[in-house]
Amino acid sequence: MNTVAVEKFRPGERVELTERPLKGDPMRSIARAAIAYGHCALDRAMRPDEYAEKTWPFDADVARVIRAATTPTSMANTAALVEIALAVLPALAPVSAAAALFEVALKLQFGAGANAFSIPGVIPPNAVFVGEGLPKPVGQGTSSAQTMNPHKIACIVVASGELFAQAAAETMLRQMLAEAAGPALDAAVFGSGAGSANVPAGILNGIVALTPPGGGPPASATYDNVLAFMGQLGGAVARVAGNGEIVFVMAPSLAVTSRLAVGNAGYKILASSALADGTAIAVAANALASAVGVPGFETSTQATLQMDDAAAGGALLSTGPASSMFQTAQVALKMLTPATWARRAAGGVAYMTGLGA
Repeated sequence: MNTVAVEKFRPGERVELTERPLKGDPMRSIARAAIAYGHCALDRAMRPDEYAEKTWPFDADVARVIRAATTPTSMANTAALVEIALAVLPALAPVSAAAALFEVALKLQFGAGANAFSIPGVIPPNAVFVGEGLPKPVGQGTSSAQTMNPHKIACIVVASGELFAQAAAETMLRQMLAEAAGPALDAAVFGSGAGSANVPAGILNGIVALTPPGGGPPASATYDNVLAFMGQLGGAVARVAGNGEIVFVMAPSLAVTSRLAVGNAGYKILASSALADGTAIAVAANALASAVGVPGFETSTQATLQMDDAAAGGALLSTGPASSMFQTAQVALKMLTPATWARRAAGGVAYMTGLGA
């Protein structure tokens, strides 16, 4: 527990030292909730909320995270959960370009229940100046509502019982959960799939790749070459972005050379290993909306897991290595994070391939 000493005294009285908690860190509270579930999987004599209250008595957020996963608690009726949900994206951003992109895009909140909600993609009518007493023009905007269905990111992290007893467990669990969820988020967001009951449509769905400047990949990642393809991509989404932010997402090697070539050009250049080499995407921040909720946890010390990070369909445990949590004295920690997104305007996303490094 992080605390700070506060002196309370009046003249002629003995000085007493009391403690108060430092300002909360919502993502730290999420990691603590994971630790509480892990400890209680090993010691079933105590519930996760009891362990959290005993171990971190001044951390009210960890109790909220645990309660949110087990009772009908929502963003609508528990305002404190909003701050916790908003802390998820910054924690994923170092390992997920999609999370960093969501940080500057339109952020929404999950409400009560698991119903879908719609967001407008509106092109407003043009306003004009008119003289006093003259009739004003009447226009009708074009609206195409996008439906954001509830989805979730799921991952299972296996850790030894000794890990939960270490002093650095919070930091390690936080990093492990971020590294497990971040790449999965990138692969889905920057994909071209049409979407399904399991995952939203990728932001490249229905978008045709632009032809690189000169009709082919640049000979080298010089300033002029990088400026050319970034200018073409940015220009393609500029009408939707207006004076708002444009974010570039590139394959890692291309992102590195582009940062070196253009330096601080006033635009974010994010790297994602989910993109194929030579791929670059430009996104108008206002053309994307997302909603990310509070993670929930489940644990098991008895399960036998197929140790495979790829989906196995209905053939679980028929292929690949398996591991028994009971036999190896490990804890399987499953995290479910509500997450969804939608593209508000097709013209707000553009991409190129074959740009080289």
